[in-house]
Amino acid sequence: MLGIVVTPHNTMYKQDFGKPLYAAVKPVLDGYMEIVRPVYLPEPFCILVNEEGLLKHLPLNTVGSAWYNGPS
Repeated sequence: MLGIVVTPHNTMYKQDFGKPLYAAVKPVLDGYMEIVRPVYLPEPFCILVNEEGLLKHLPLNTVGSAWYNGPS
């Protein structure tokens, strides 16, 4: 599965993820994945995030947050 990785440092790159997806994305997310449905991306797109990102005080991903919540 082809994905676009958006880092908290505002860099983006394409990456091909193998199966099983949860295992392939774990190193990129630095943890377990949570699937969220973005407001500003059309179906069938989704965003995969670190489900413990807030608990671990990971840096805010402003680009990903804008796609998810829209302009603030």
